[in-house]
Parts: sequence; structure tokens; C-alpha cells
Amino acid sequence: SEHDCCADAGGEATATAVKTWLRERNAFWSPVGVSTTDCLGLCSAAGTAITIQPRDEWYAEVSPEDVPALLTEAFGADAGQI
Repeated sequence: SEHDCCADAGGEATATAVKTWLRERNAFWSPVGVSTTDCLGLCSAAGTAITIQPRDEWYAEVSPEDVPALLTEAFGADAGQI
């Protein structure tokens, strides 16, 4: 295709970073889960796309290094708002 693929732009590593961040806060699988999906339509070689549902928040060009700041902003440093 003419578009880049998130899987090729660190998608698996970004998903692992999300899971790790949640596990470190005992928030993984409490009220939140992590799943992978096919294309979200935000394809970029600069990083992967993620969405937080049911909040309907969408992010593009996310790298594993971006995950702590992004999730801290979304859920608070200790994930107490999840």
C-alpha cells in the first residue's frame, strides 16, 4: 500500500510499553485491557497509532518512549483515574 504500517513502526514495542506501564501501576486488566487491532487509519513511519476507548481519544506517531508521558497525562501518574 502507499501508507506506512504501524506494525513496522514499532507497534509491538509500543503495545508492550503500554502493558508495562499499566502493570507497574496494578492497572492492567483491572478496569482496563490492552488489545491490538488491524489498521486504525493513522498510519505513519514515525510511530504507531493507539486509541483509548471508550474515551474516544486517538493518538498517532506514538513510540514506546512516548508511552509514559502519554498515559500519565491520560490516567494520572499512578493510574488512579482509570
